[in-house]
Amino acid sequence: MSVELRVTTRIQGTIGILDVSGDVTDTAHDPLMSAYQDVIHRGAKKILLTFQPKSFINSAGIRVIMAVAFQAEKKKQALRVTGLSPHMIEIFNLVGLTSYLTIHNSEKDSLKGWS
Repeated sequence: MSVELRVTTRIQGTIGILDVSGDVTDTAHDPLMSAYQDVIHRGAKKILLTFQPKSFINSAGIRVIMAVAFQAEKKKQALRVTGLSPHMIEIFNLVGLTSYLTIHNSEKDSLKGWS
């Protein structure tokens, strides 16, 4: 059974935080890209994606995360991610996403040195 995707946004200084809960699948493109654009328009220069530990991601969801990563790279914005399960970390490494973003253990760790 699929868990509906929800993306909420916060701004902390120049950091745009996208809180992602639920399943990241083919329906995730519009909500994630809209949330990304929202924080950019609100002045974010850096992007943090926070996932819930039980979030599920499939290949279509990986493509959505790649789209966000490519947009951030194009705009020369740093992108960090937290809340990934060990399996998701392995997938991010396998598909090369770690060339475009850094993975952290917690939101607190993600925000360190990133004011």
